[in-house]
Amino acid sequence: MKYFKLLLVPILFITLLTGKIYASSSSYSVNYNILYNISRDGETNVTYNISLTNLTSTDYASSYSLSIPNTDISNLSVTDSYGNPLNYTDNVSKGITTIVTNFSSVVYGYGTSQNWVISYKTSQIALVHGKLTNIVIPGFVNNAIYGSITTTINIPDSLGNVNFSSPVNPQITKENGYYSVFYNSSQSYTPLGILLSIGDYQNYAFKFNYKLENTDIFNTQIFKIVIPADFSTQEVTFSKIQPTPTKTYIDGDGNYILEYLLSPRQTVNVSINGEAQVYSTYGQLNNPLPQTLSLSQSEVNVLTSTQPYWQVSSSSIKALAQKIIKGDTTVLQKAQSINNYVSSTLKYNDKAILDSTRQRLGALKALSEPDNAICQEYADLFVTLARADGIPSRMLAGYGDPPTVNVNPLPSNILHAWAQFFDPSYGWVSVDPTWQSTSGGLDFFGNVGSTHFVIARYGESSINPPLILSFVKEKNPQNNINIEATSNAFNPNPNFIPSVTNAPDLISGITNELKVKIDNTGNQVLTGVSVSLNAQNKNLQIGKIDLSHEAIFPGESEYVYIPIKMGSFFANGSETVQIKVSFENYQKQIITKNVMTLLTFKQIFLSGIVPWVLVLILIIISIIISDIILKLKVGENKRRWTENNYYRIKNKKVPPTNSTQE
Repeated sequence: MKYFKLLLVPILFITLLTGKIYASSSSYSVNYNILYNISRDGETNVTYNISLTNLTSTDYASSYSLSIPNTDISNLSVTDSYGNPLNYTDNVSKGITTIVTNFSSVVYGYGTSQNWVISYKTSQIALVHGKLTNIVIPGFVNNAIYGSITTTINIPDSLGNVNFSSPVNPQITKENGYYSVFYNSSQSYTPLGILLSIGDYQNYAFKFNYKLENTDIFNTQIFKIVIPADFSTQEVTFSKIQPTPTKTYIDGDGNYILEYLLSPRQTVNVSINGEAQVYSTYGQLNNPLPQTLSLSQSEVNVLTSTQPYWQVSSSSIKALAQKIIKGDTTVLQKAQSINNYVSSTLKYNDKAILDSTRQRLGALKALSEPDNAICQEYADLFVTLARADGIPSRMLAGYGDPPTVNVNPLPSNILHAWAQFFDPSYGWVSVDPTWQSTSGGLDFFGNVGSTHFVIARYGESSINPPLILSFVKEKNPQNNINIEATSNAFNPNPNFIPSVTNAPDLISGITNELKVKIDNTGNQVLTGVSVSLNAQNKNLQIGKIDLSHEAIFPGESEYVYIPIKMGSFFANGSETVQIKVSFENYQKQIITKNVMTLLTFKQIFLSGIVPWVLVLILIIISIIISDIILKLKVGENKRRWTENNYYRIKNKKVPPTNSTQE
């Protein structure tokens, strides 16, 4: 997991950035109007308009010192408000440039003021990172004296829209091909400074290498791998999935799952390469949905249920959750209170991620060991407390790419975890209490920009799908990932080829099946594939079309069976039908023949009439056999009767005949 601590390094810069007056601090008021004009290549023209006002009748100021955490400064200029040059000195030491302005006359007497302008160029304010331009502006310390501070950042609109901002909700206007982002005094007056990302999306390139090993000497085993999926905030392409999985499917949380069946003692190396484009949800909480969303009751039950590590039904968890949200009335307010509690209660343990034996704590244990948390504990505790308050929520795992250059170096192969909650007025909202904690308070509530690339979602289960990689460093890593932001173009290619694979000659009057094959020849997983068939002939009846797969992965094929029937038994001819697969049309000519025109067994067999013919033949054979059996039985009975009568007559004594008549 990558995280950042503006509190550790930039706070030094922030302290040194403060202008220091050579006089009593309470005697003066200083107003800053700071302007940053950023070009497309990232070069920035910085202008400080400074006004110093004396609040006493006894003190005076003759110079002013401004320290800037920047050594890449050129075209430095210091003038008064009329453009007249002022004397100054500048010194660079330990990454800090200190500019001391010497006033032409001392600022003496109550209400007297001095206005001056400091300007320079630098390439260290705006840094291009992949498809984003990240702007990092240090803040001001609390013990300095200021009347007001305003910050304006002008950015070419060709760089894209605001992707992320902390503080949130600056005033944004557009004019003459530029966005003007304005932060008022309360927003600018912060030791955390301003963090702003510009760009409509971020592109990521990823490579996953997994070693699957079945150590059992008798039994086969199924191994599951979760790969990045297409969600509402990201789109994914794959250039390599090798070897071909035994099975693929989408689970209940929308994750893409690959299954590999390994024989005893078999080892398989799986390689997955691809790219993703991640979109920003900036401004989501400023724009309620025109129509509220709702989850089904069964979905709510699942997304508020107790799971391993999420002890939602615990009495202590429920009591704490109620205490946290006391006084809150909306889902948004409750979720924000929970997020603030989690980010301020838990403390990130840098050493924990280096412990390969470390086990996941879960919500309850995280509360008992608040100084031993990593990102997973922050996410677990948020999800658990939100669910305890009846807020549907889930954990997400993937890659975190913070929008700042001040990223602490961490081992590779470590994933990041954050959370989402569902609000009927806004939909699913992402939060990152870990980053809010480690940054010292930057706002990542519903405000994560394009910095979070999702690999897996956990709503139905807290443990499935299993992650082959972990949130801590592995002792003997056999699996590895490589994810990085890239400026390469994102080229989705949702291509597929439909075809009819069975014979076109069909029997009229009998239900036949068209077998449609869909080959995914593109680089994206095809979901929501629809198949329809249309024909001009009204006598052609089309049955229900069944799609057995909800997704077709790259390199896979899906077969769809379409029942069709020509109404008349004696119809002959041909019909061109139009098969529509999603938005692609495919035409096929179908030849229909009646039974008398079928000349070969192959045609009969492929037409679907075989079962009927077999039934008829069986009936005829049954009748013939029954008739033969009946005749045989009758003949046998007659023979026996004749034979029995012959012997009875032969052996019987017949009395003599009396011919005398009385």
